[in-house]
Amino acid sequence: MILSLILLNLAGGDCISDIGRLEQDAGFKFATHGMKRTAKSRCLASNASIHRYLPQFHLPEEEKNRVDAEAFIPKPNNKLKALIGLNSATIITLSYCNIRSGCNVNEYI
Repeated sequence: MILSLILLNLAGGDCISDIGRLEQDAGFKFATHGMKRTAKSRCLASNASIHRYLPQFHLPEEEKNRVDAEAFIPKPNNKLKALIGLNSATIITLSYCNIRSGCNVNEYI
């Protein structure tokens, strides 16, 4: 799940639904060498599973601090803090891999 979100972000995805476009990207297919995550031939987490996963990182009580027409960055909860650390470690690890560039979701929008 986390790796799917990181790869989506690195490829320039703007929203969760871009995960399907990324999975169809020729450069991404080449980089993953046909790896499959499930019997359904998916390499990345599905749009629906991502939507079920993300709410655990949200603090509903932070919404009271939101101001109309202004950018808002809520305080992270403990799960989000842990995820930030995990993402940093994952990105460092991926930087040592031989992954070819060329995955760009914007080509399919």
